[in-house]
Amino acid sequence: MKKTITNFIRKATFLQILAIFYIVLLGGLISLSVLFYHNNQAYNNGTALVIHTRTVINCTDSILLLSQNLQWESRNYTLTGDSNAYRKYVSICDSIQTKAKNLIELVRDNRYQQLNAIKLQQQINQLVQFTNGSLQLRQASGDIMNRFITNVNQHVILHNAIDQQIQLLKSEENRLLAARRADVYKTIDITYSIFIYSGILILISLAGTFIFVFHHFKKRQKAEKKLTESEHRFRTLLNSTKDLAIFSIDKNGFILDWYEGAYKIKGYNAEEIIGKNTSIFYTPEAIANGEPE
Repeated sequence: MKKTITNFIRKATFLQILAIFYIVLLGGLISLSVLFYHNNQAYNNGTALVIHTRTVINCTDSILLLSQNLQWESRNYTLTGDSNAYRKYVSICDSIQTKAKNLIELVRDNRYQQLNAIKLQQQINQLVQFTNGSLQLRQASGDIMNRFITNVNQHVILHNAIDQQIQLLKSEENRLLAARRADVYKTIDITYSIFIYSGILILISLAGTFIFVFHHFKKRQKAEKKLTESEHRFRTLLNSTKDLAIFSIDKNGFILDWYEGAYKIKGYNAEEIIGKNTSIFYTPEAIANGEPE
């Protein structure tokens, strides 16, 4: 195989080798373009996953904050009976339940996280149901302070369970976020490498083009030099011929070249005769008879 390649290189012309070089170069650029396309898609998908993961984490943070506010407003209403506190409590209940449903939708592509989100929703519903029951008992007779303390203790238990479930969700999402960020950074590194290799291939193509132009220019110079030398030898040969009137004319009979033999025979030197018509060699009578034609 190595011997075959060596023989081909020895027999191939410069243009053949250059053509193969550019074909290989073009193949490399096409391969890099395809790789860049797929890598760009991977980058876009990875970026979308990172944004999605951050959205899930923000959603869990919102649920945790709403859970805390729910406890605060329910306690405020239990102790003071403030109607504004009750309206805020109702609004928080709606918001936290909506957020819990949204969280389940956000993690539907991850079965493990979806089960955790469903469990969190159940805990939130349990907290809301318990709190609603506590608020309904506020108007009942009995020791409000003792009921309040009992409700606070139960709220703490429910809230801690919600907090632990949220931390479990966040822990998994943070792990996914780190992995997805690493994938995005990897695609960025690959993109940098693609640009570097593309730049190298472009520089190689420019170098190949310069070599081709330089080779063509040198080849043309050699051809022009050989042509000049050939013309010089031809003129020398013609000028050395003394017994023949050798000269060249165009299609209209005008003299283009005048050699030494023509000067000896016709008596005109080159400065006098070049550009004149061959009719100068004929008499008026011969010209009238059409002999020059």
